[in-house]
Amino acid sequence: MATSSIPQLPQSQSLMGDEQIEIVQAGASARTTVSQISQLGGPTGPAGPTGPSGGPTGPTGPLGLSGPTGPAGPSGGPSPTGYIQITIPSGAQNNFAPPSFGSSTGFIDITASAANANITGMQSGGDGQIVTLTNVGANAIVLNSLNSASFGPNQFRMAYDISLVQNNAMSFRYSASIRRWIPFNG
Repeated sequence: MATSSIPQLPQSQSLMGDEQIEIVQAGASARTTVSQISQLGGPTGPAGPTGPSGGPTGPTGPLGLSGPTGPAGPSGGPSPTGYIQITIPSGAQNNFAPPSFGSSTGFIDITASAANANITGMQSGGDGQIVTLTNVGANAIVLNSLNSASFGPNQFRMAYDISLVQNNAMSFRYSASIRRWIPFNG
């Protein structure tokens, strides 16, 4: 432990950001880093003094190769942002279309109000749209593969039906080329 008072300590040199200092927060002592304090923002102080002049300047390096900019790459599709919570009844949910479902919908939490609920398809999305369906209720929900009770563009293209038990989820990406929702593990 230091025995000098703060005014007697030498000035620090070249702070890296990971140094820990003691602070008082809400009346209690805590530790933080210089980096955390610097991220708080606030006004910028005056510029420091300029270094010594008259030293040699090194040569300018050669210019690198430049050329034309290439074509833009493919778009990754819309980012999933929208969130919907919905309760569905027992039985088949054909062409499932939750209220406010749209191109920005990315997450749907579903509760089945009774046993034997299944979804045969979901409203078609925008090309590349990713939607995650999560069962947040106690009753299982079955997602049916290529079930003709839903229109073709709304169907899930999977090898077999999937049963979502409580707190399990499945993500799908909509493919405009095959006009189906396909499983997505991205």
